[in-house]
This record gives sequence, C-alpha cells and structure tokens, in this order.
Amino acid sequence: MDKRTLHIKLSFYLFLAAMSYSSLVLPSEILVYLKEFPYFDNYTEEELLADLSTLVKSNNLEQIQDKGKAKSYEEYKRNRYRYKLNPHTIELEKALISMETTLHSIRGSLEKSLTDRLLEKLEKLSTQPISKEITKSENQEFIRGASVGTTAEIVPYIKPEK
Repeated sequence: MDKRTLHIKLSFYLFLAAMSYSSLVLPSEILVYLKEFPYFDNYTEEELLADLSTLVKSNNLEQIQDKGKAKSYEEYKRNRYRYKLNPHTIELEKALISMETTLHSIRGSLEKSLTDRLLEKLEKLSTQPISKEITKSENQEFIRGASVGTTAEIVPYIKPEK
C-alpha cells in the first residue's frame, strides 16, 4: 500500500473522530482502526508514528501533548501525544464528502427539442447518398463547426462510407 492511500485512511479516521466530538485521538486507537483492514496486518506502531509525524509536518494534523497520567513508562512513551485534524483539513474532508454525494445524485438529461433535432439530422443523414470523397469546403465547414458547434450542429457534415 502506498503512503498516499495510508494518509487518506488516517485523515478519514481522524475526520470521523472530529465529527463524533472526540477529536483528540491516541496513536493506539488509530492503530486498532487500521488493523481492521487486511492491508495493515503487518503495520507497526513505529510506522504509524512516522506517518503521523509526516502529516504533522505537512500541517494536516495537529500534535497535542497528552497530559494524562500514564500507568507505566512504556505507556507514557507510547501515548504521549494525541492527534487531531487541522480545521482546514476537516473542511476539505467535508467538501470531498459533499462532492462525492452530489456526483452520485447528478442525473443527465437532454432537452426534448435537442433530441428531436438530432433525430431529424440523423434521418436526413441516412437518406443522403454515401460518398467517400469530401470536398475541401465541406471539410473546412466541418472543422469550423467542430470548433464552435454542438454535436447536433456537426452531424450534417458527417458523410458515411459506402
């Protein structure tokens, strides 16, 4: 798995945490989440800390020192920082989710008049004699129509082969 995909997973998990009002997340909580995916079976806590450090350096995450009491030195050493998303990254994630939902809801449709005109042009095209040769003026008209016109305006210039 590449680092970009990993960073997306990390950002998304921290986004979910921020939306559930528990924005400060321990590395051990993140590791438990990542271990749910088969790609991260061999992912270690040291690798996670290095990746979190990269995201902090790129200003996507904020690193906050944990002032809670640790039960052991190892626990203190392991969980001395909590992480949360930068407000700008939260807004970016919201925008991405919004775009994703709107992309799935977009429905394309043609105006009835446009489909009628397209049908007329196609019927006219089917009744024309077929010629392999296109005159120079027809070619220039086609190019001019292609650069400024719509598909319905270009159709009359297309000459099918025999």
